[in-house]
Amino acid sequence: MQTVPIQRYQNGDIAEEQDQVVREELLEIWGHGRFLARTLRLPGEDENLVLGWCHSAGLISCREDIQDMQAKTEDAVTRMEITLASDAKLRLESKLRQDIEGALIAGRANFPKVRIGQTVSIDLLFEAREAQVCGQKVFRATGGTHCAALFGAGPRLLALAEDVGRHNALDKVIGRVLGTELDASVLLVLSSRLNSEMVGKAVMAKIPLVAGASAPTEQGVHLAERANMTLIGFLRPGRFNVYTHSWRVA
Repeated sequence: MQTVPIQRYQNGDIAEEQDQVVREELLEIWGHGRFLARTLRLPGEDENLVLGWCHSAGLISCREDIQDMQAKTEDAVTRMEITLASDAKLRLESKLRQDIEGALIAGRANFPKVRIGQTVSIDLLFEAREAQVCGQKVFRATGGTHCAALFGAGPRLLALAEDVGRHNALDKVIGRVLGTELDASVLLVLSSRLNSEMVGKAVMAKIPLVAGASAPTEQGVHLAERANMTLIGFLRPGRFNVYTHSWRVA
């Protein structure tokens, strides 16, 4: 966070005060000397963000697919260079012949399905939402971040991350738990809209139930339906909408 001077207007009065704003800096992802992606993110957890992005893009399936990761920062730009294992490098070469960011998951011939997971009670949904809201420390100070929180049964919080970009927050969470904990997840709670990008990343992670504080898009609903994912929107105190595969909500 960064402290900045402001003039605050409230109830007819103007006061000179200090306020906290969230920082955002540029991160570039490179693989074997080739540019892959660029994003503005909240600095921190860069390795998890890169792991999650590579997993969502279909480049890796486990941490071991990345043999090395080196970061170099110049003029507030961090360049993360990754070295992939042989199988993952072949996937990278194939992806570079396509548009990694633009190719919608819905167009894939082998469309992925999420895990069966388990039923989740209404009380558990609201408990998970409350845990996610309570974990948003940067948001409470600045109002400037999105949040993603991943839960196992219980609900047991597996990972929580904040970022200026909703997609970055989700990538950080996926990267942090990549492996057995990701496989044990039953519920993802997001502070954002449920568009095709966010739902697509969750589908690639095979998360069975995704709940967001805001609305889904038509493509987000379509992706969730095809992937057998339960999609919940407008998760607020005392209310939510179930858009797909409602059998997981007990």
